[in-house]
Amino acid sequence: MVTYQITEEPMWDQEMGRYIAFGVCAYLEDETGRREVAHISDVFFCAETAARFVDKCNRLELDVDQLYDAVEDILLDDDEREV
Repeated sequence: MVTYQITEEPMWDQEMGRYIAFGVCAYLEDETGRREVAHISDVFFCAETAARFVDKCNRLELDVDQLYDAVEDILLDDDEREV
C-alpha cells in the first residue's frame, strides 16, 4: 500500500530568498517495511493546501504512478483560479 506525507523543506531562491516549501513524499508499505518510492519537492507554499492534497491522495488511494500528474493538475488549477 502506498501512503503519502507532507515534507517541509527550507528553500532558497535568488529572487525570493529563504522560504519554506512543502512537498509530497510517497511511501510503499509492505511485509518488508516502509520505503520511499517518490518525492516531489517545492510544490506548495501553504501547509494547509499541502495537507488537503495529501489527505485526498491517501483517501483516494492514488497510485504512485499518477502522483506527478496529480501535482501538475493541482498546480494548473491554482494558476487558473489566480487569472
